[in-house]
Amino acid sequence: MIAVCGMACEICQLKPECKGCPPGTDPGAKDRLDELKRLLGFRCPILKCAIEKQVDYCLRCDSFPCEIHYRFNYPYSDFLLDSWKAMKEHRKDFGSNEFQKEMLRIAMKYRKSGE
Repeated sequence: MIAVCGMACEICQLKPECKGCPPGTDPGAKDRLDELKRLLGFRCPILKCAIEKQVDYCLRCDSFPCEIHYRFNYPYSDFLLDSWKAMKEHRKDFGSNEFQKEMLRIAMKYRKSGE
């Protein structure tokens, strides 16, 4: 199952408690949001946002990556979110020197010491 965030539920660290969530456009999404409140003690902000914006998956939302993903830093790292943001901003420039420089800048920002 693919969750609204785009993560495969089978590899998600929250699966034992969460059991997965449907797309934001699923008729049962609001009920699942309430169920998550009972199971986890809070409503998933990602699912809540997808329901409000009427998108099935975050990756299809015009605002992705958004502050919700950066704030919770799960399931994606800032590096991956920044990479997606750069790709969206430079979609028309794929292959250009400017795009390559931006991707290198992002990679260097998150490079682990010793690499």
